Amino acid sequence: MIALKGIARVNNKTIKALKLRRPDPSDLRSHRRNLRGLWDAFTTHIYDEVSGYGQCSIVAQRRGDLCNLHLEAQDGHRTNTISDPLRIAQRMVERGLYKITFTETEDAFCDASSIEKALLAVLSEGFSPIPETGVAVLGNFFVDQATETGLPVLTDTSYVVLETPSQEMTPAEFRAALRQTDSAPACLAIFNERVVPYHEKSELAPFAQALLAKAKRFNEYQQDLDSAIIIWEGVYHADISPSDNNKTVLIMMDVANQYARQKEDRDITASIKLWVAVYNFNHSEGQNRITIRTMMDVANKLIDHTAPKDSRDVDSSVKIWVASHGLNVSQKHSARVVKTMMDVANKLARLDDPKEAIYGDVESALKVWDAAYRFNIDENGKLRVAKTIHDVAAKYKELREELTVLLEREKRYFADAHFYGIVLCGLYYFADDFERVLGFIDTQQGDNPSFVAMKADTLRKLKRYDESVKLCSGVIEEYTARTPLTLFQVDALVQAFCCRGYSYYENGRQGGQQEELWPAAISDFDRAIMISEVFRLPVPPRAHSGRGFVFRSMGEEDKAVAAFSAALAGDKDNVKALRQLERGS
Repeated sequence: MIALKGIARVNNKTIKALKLRRPDPSDLRSHRRNLRGLWDAFTTHIYDEVSGYGQCSIVAQRRGDLCNLHLEAQDGHRTNTISDPLRIAQRMVERGLYKITFTETEDAFCDASSIEKALLAVLSEGFSPIPETGVAVLGNFFVDQATETGLPVLTDTSYVVLETPSQEMTPAEFRAALRQTDSAPACLAIFNERVVPYHEKSELAPFAQALLAKAKRFNEYQQDLDSAIIIWEGVYHADISPSDNNKTVLIMMDVANQYARQKEDRDITASIKLWVAVYNFNHSEGQNRITIRTMMDVANKLIDHTAPKDSRDVDSSVKIWVASHGLNVSQKHSARVVKTMMDVANKLARLDDPKEAIYGDVESALKVWDAAYRFNIDENGKLRVAKTIHDVAAKYKELREELTVLLEREKRYFADAHFYGIVLCGLYYFADDFERVLGFIDTQQGDNPSFVAMKADTLRKLKRYDESVKLCSGVIEEYTARTPLTLFQVDALVQAFCCRGYSYYENGRQGGQQEELWPAAISDFDRAIMISEVFRLPVPPRAHSGRGFVFRSMGEEDKAVAAFSAALAGDKDNVKALRQLERGS
C-alpha cells in the first residue's frame, strides 16, 4: 500500500549549476539519481577545500528545522559544505587525510541520515521533515511548507511527490518476510510492529499460523528449540483467541513428549524447557495439573523398577523431578515429589523383599536418595532419607556391602558432604567395622552433632563405656540447655540418651553396678522417647528395646514385654525385639 506523504522541491538553478537532470515528479528513481549526483558534486568541493590539510572536522549546527554543516580545517578555516560523511571519510583517507571528527552540540546532530536531510533542505531552500518516511537514499523526506499552506508555487522549482510504503503487511508478505529472517526475536518484531497494529485480533489467525510454521522449522530443521520456544511464547502471549492458545499449548506439550520418548537421542532438558514454559503460561488450573502429571508420569516410566536395569534412565528422571519440584506449586506437591522419589529409590533397592535385595539397582537408588535429600528443605525430611539408607544397611547385608563399595569408590553419588559422611559411617557401623567409623569421624572438621552421637555409640560397641558416657553427657548437657534446636540436633540428643542408656545397662551388667546404673538407663530411654514425641519425630525402636532389656534384667517381665512390643510396633522387622518376645512367651 502506498501513502502520499507530501511534496518536495529542488531549486532548478541548483540543478543546472551542478549539471544534474531535472527530476520527473512522477519518477522517484530520477530524484534518487540526482541525490547521488549531489553527493558526488559536494564531495568533490570538500576535497578541493581541504586538500592542503591533514585533519578536518565536520560541525553540525541547528537553525530551526534546518541543519547547517561546516567543514573546519585544522587551522580553523571554515567552508560551508554538506555531503555524505561516510563517503567523505572514505575519499579523504584515499587522499591521505588521516582524521575526521564529527562534533555535536546540545542542539546539533551529525549522523549520516541527518546530513542527507540537511542537504536536501538546503537545496530546497527550507523544508521541514516528514516523520517516518523514506526511500533508498534518504532517512526521511522534507515537506514543502509553501505548498502545504496554499502559497504560490514557484516557477523555477521542480516538485517531487513523496510517497512511502505503509508498514501494513498481508499474510503472504508476512510469510515472505519470515522466510528471510533467521532470528526468532526479529520474527516477533515484524509481527508486533507490522501486523498487530493494523489488524483486529480476529484477523491475526493466518499470521499466527505462519509463526507456528516458522517455530516448527526452527525446531525440526534447524535444531534450535530456544528460538522455537520464543515464537511459541510470542504467539501465546498475543492472546489471539482461546483456541489459538490451546493449539500452541498442545503443540508444545506434544514436542516435549516427543523429546522424552526418544530412546537413543532422548533430550530431557528440551522436554523440561517446554513443560516449564507451558506451566509458566498459567493457561488454566486444568492444564497446569496436566503438565505436572505428565512430568511425573514420564519420570516414573523412565525409572520403572520392574523394567530391565539397562533400560532405565535414572538421570533423566531425577532431572524431571528436580524441575517439577522447582515449580513451587505447593508444599503438598513438593512433599509428593519427594515421597515419590523415596518410594522409587526403595523399590530400586528392593527393600520390600529381602530375598531380592541382592538384585537391587543400588547405584540408581543412591542417585535418587541423594536428590531426595537435597530437595528436603526441612531437616525432618533429610533425617528420614538418612535413616532409610541406614535401614538398608542394617537389614540387607548384600545391599550394605554394595553401598559401601560404591560410596568408597567415589563421592559423586552424594552432593552433600555431611550426608555422605553420615551414610558411610552408618554402613561401617552396621557392618561392625567400628574402628573405621572412629577413623572417619576423627578426620571430620567441626563439632557435628550427628558425628558426635555416632562416635559415642561406636565407643559403646567397643565397650569403652566411660568414653561413650562422657561424649553422650556432653551432647545432652549442650542441647538440653539450648533453644531452639535444629532437628539434626534433636536427633543427636535422642541418640545420645539412647546410647548413654545402653552404656549404663551394659556397664552395670558387667561391672556389678546394676542398682546404681539401671535406673539411670531407664530414665535415659524414657527421656529419648519423650523428646521424640515432643518434636514429633519417630521414636527410635532401640529406645523401647533398651527399656525391655533393662526391665527383663530387673525381673519386671510385664514391663519388658510391653517395651519389646512397642519396639516391634515401631519396626515390624525388628529381629531383636521379636526374639525377646518369643523368648518371653
